[in-house]
Amino acid sequence: MFAADSCLIIHNTEEFGERVHRAVQRALPSWAGIDGAVEYGVRAALGAAFSKTAAEAPEQEWQFAWRAMQANLSLNPVLIKVGSLENFAELRKRDTYLA
Repeated sequence: MFAADSCLIIHNTEEFGERVHRAVQRALPSWAGIDGAVEYGVRAALGAAFSKTAAEAPEQEWQFAWRAMQANLSLNPVLIKVGSLENFAELRKRDTYLA
C-alpha cells in the first residue's frame, strides 16, 4: 500500500504531461517518451512499466517512460525542470486523499 503522508494531485494532466515531455526532450533529445494510465491487476497494453497489482489501485497513477533511440546511450539520472505547478496542482495530506 502507498505509505506516503501526502500526494501530489495534478488537476491539468495535459499541461503537466506536455511540460514533462518538453523538459525530457531538452535533456534527452535522442530518447522517445510515452505516458499513460497505470493498469492494476492486469498486464497493461503499454507493458510492465505501466502494470501494478490490484492492491495498488487506490494510487490512480499516470506513468511516464522513455527509451533510447540509439544503442549505448547513457543511463545516468537526469534532472528536469517543469516550472511551477501551483496553477494546476496541489499537495494533499494523506487523510484527504484516502477518504
